[in-house]
Amino acid sequence: MTLADEPSPAPTNTTTTDSLPSAPPTTATNPLTSPPPKITTNSVPISKTAGLLSLATHALNHITSPDQRALLSTDELKYAELHGDMERVKGETERFKAETVKVKAEAERAVVETELSKAETERKKAEAEGAVQETEKLKSMSMMVRSEKMRIDSETEKLKVEIALKKAEKERMEAETKLRRVERERAKAEKTG
Repeated sequence: MTLADEPSPAPTNTTTTDSLPSAPPTTATNPLTSPPPKITTNSVPISKTAGLLSLATHALNHITSPDQRALLSTDELKYAELHGDMERVKGETERFKAETVKVKAEAERAVVETELSKAETERKKAEAEGAVQETEKLKSMSMMVRSEKMRIDSETEKLKVEIALKKAEKERMEAETKLRRVERERAKAEKTG
């Protein structure tokens, strides 16, 4: 069993009565009911002396056995435990902080993606409106072309009628000319005959 495995002994008062000043004479009191007298050595309280002795013992343990874990005082053990707790809490805090930064970055990315999606939707909406306007324009142009075709067809029919009328007029004139010739020839034949 090493020194590190042994529990640290509780600090004890190792002062002897030789090093203590003589207490002033007191009257007889009941030791069970009266508080213990405060013992000091050279105006230094015993608890402070015990603490100093504990520190000195700890320092001697480090010097005499550097390869073994020295016995730690209760204050040092409490400090080490608190320090470990603080380090654990610090690590948890850093982890939570990293998680928060990660979540914040993801939220910002989602906001940016939403804005991009919204912009894309607006662009597609504008394109759709442009396509609708283009369709209406093409319909209008188609109606204009159809109207123009109908006008041209009407003009063509009118020209056909005019040509037919002119042809009929020409045929009538030719017929009248033939008829006059025939009548002249008959009138000539009647005169001669």
